[in-house]
Amino acid sequence: MILFRLLPTIIILWLFDRATKEYALAYHNLHPLIINPFMYCITEFNQGSSFSLIEGNHYWERTFLLIAPVLCVIIVYYYFSHLFLPTALIISGALGNFYDRIAYSAVIDFILLQYNSFNFPLFNLADSYIFFGTILLIYYIIRNTND
Repeated sequence: MILFRLLPTIIILWLFDRATKEYALAYHNLHPLIINPFMYCITEFNQGSSFSLIEGNHYWERTFLLIAPVLCVIIVYYYFSHLFLPTALIISGALGNFYDRIAYSAVIDFILLQYNSFNFPLFNLADSYIFFGTILLIYYIIRNTND
């Protein structure tokens, strides 16, 4: 079964996401860490969705932010589980942020990319997993439709 092939990778990615968030909470909650001139570690609780599009202040928003990732995981697994890496990345990222929503009622974001006056919104490893998994999924879909 495909799930047993995916599960170890999903668990390892999820644990790495958890470890980085716990590290950020423990050490960079009050004092930012300058990683390089463009990257900082600054911990913040995000009650909204990606890039704070939904703030999560109303009951329907909180409900949506809990149900949507579950539905996405089911859809991705059902339709794309044969694509190992994108599926593992998307599911582990969704589980990482879902765990935060249950445990903290917010997602822990801690990576800030900055160049001059441009600040990219704070994010975390789970967000990166979802982003790169989606890019890979789109690549595989486009590649296979052109064959």
